[in-house]
Amino acid sequence: MLNQVTNRLAPGSTVEAGFLGFVPATEIVHSGPGDTLAQMWTMSEQSLYALVRLPVLTWNVGADMVTGQARSASSPMSIVGASRVAGDVAGDSQLSIGDKLAIGGGLLGSLNLFLFWLNVVPLPPMDGGHIAGALYEACKRAVWRLRGRPDPGPADTAMMIPVAWAIGAAMLLMGVVLITADIVSPVKIF
Repeated sequence: MLNQVTNRLAPGSTVEAGFLGFVPATEIVHSGPGDTLAQMWTMSEQSLYALVRLPVLTWNVGADMVTGQARSASSPMSIVGASRVAGDVAGDSQLSIGDKLAIGGGLLGSLNLFLFWLNVVPLPPMDGGHIAGALYEACKRAVWRLRGRPDPGPADTAMMIPVAWAIGAAMLLMGVVLITADIVSPVKIF
């Protein structure tokens, strides 16, 4: 029977079919600035939670890639995976131009928000590490001033270079794993 159905279809055509009577649906909800702020707060919480779990999640993605397991839609992805998802959204014929722009803008915004939180992590290679060094120096000067001692001079943040190299190497390794996984076993949202 399946063969009869495919013979009647034109080459390259698709048929929308549900599974046990369920068909996926997309609902677009329009909201205002208050809802946007609430969503930004929720997305910030989710980004920070994902950032804390990023090494473990990256390990799981690598292990799933090596063992041939299917990739979860909620797994972390690199810029390659994000570009692929954006392409899937842009190529979806069921979405209007406005919906595509809204989803693309949301995707771009969530990516930038995650990169912001990643950058303010107080570790040396990120901007947050430089801020932490400056705050340490300011606190040290304040303590010395309260004790009536002269300014101790600048803090030697160069001592954190081995930590910066270790964090940089870990970030590079996570990037390679996620880029490889996005090529070999991409996230599928549709």
